[in-house]
Amino acid sequence: MYSYMPGEGLTVLKDFDLTLLAMQPYSTSSSTLIVGSETLVVSVLTRQHGSIESVKYHEHFYEMTKVDYAISASLELLHEFPELAPLVEKLIELKPLDEIDKSNLRELVEATGWSVEDVVDELRSVWRNPLDRVDRYRNMFEKYYGEALELVDKDPRQAAEKLWGAITALVKLHAALKGVFIAHWSHGKLYNYITHNVEERYRKLFYDLLKTGEVLHRYFYEGDLDRVTFNIHWTEALKLLDEAKHVVYKHTKVA
Repeated sequence: MYSYMPGEGLTVLKDFDLTLLAMQPYSTSSSTLIVGSETLVVSVLTRQHGSIESVKYHEHFYEMTKVDYAISASLELLHEFPELAPLVEKLIELKPLDEIDKSNLRELVEATGWSVEDVVDELRSVWRNPLDRVDRYRNMFEKYYGEALELVDKDPRQAAEKLWGAITALVKLHAALKGVFIAHWSHGKLYNYITHNVEERYRKLFYDLLKTGEVLHRYFYEGDLDRVTFNIHWTEALKLLDEAKHVVYKHTKVA
């Protein structure tokens, strides 16, 4: 039903619906077909190509339109997390959210340690090349890191969640510098990303950072650590985060 021209790169082809042919993330060579709602795919692609006509309508039934790799990889989330497609579409098109959308959004906020505003901005920008988001993730990391340090003495549970937000933002920054989209609300995706994209000599550092951060993330919701135990994990997380920051920042313009 669909045709593909080898060697032509990533494509979107017009059939009864729009279908995205995207390379798998993590620098593999395989590909997959991602079918999303026509409204969403057209909306996303017109932000890249500037015209609905150039994407939605073709004189020839199987005419193809090339798409940027990073955009294609970003839309992989619609394949792996199809329940988010309506939410992403409504956020991009500025449409009202229903209760299911709001519930999905709350789950993403809880998983990431980010504010609602930052998660919404992330989903609205899913079509963008991750390289264009480097400054955004760097600023988010600095913001959450600073807020965590300010809160630790008066509200350790809030501080713990802010630090988890800083950790996920730092991993997103690392991924953005490589032009890779990562669904950071999935802890498994974070670990997989590290396995395939972080230099071998730094992988244990990032694995340990995530594991320590997850303890603090759980503490925010369960309050299951006494202050002495919290301080042990907090100190370890700060040490690891500082080391990881230097690894990531050496690839940015920030000293």
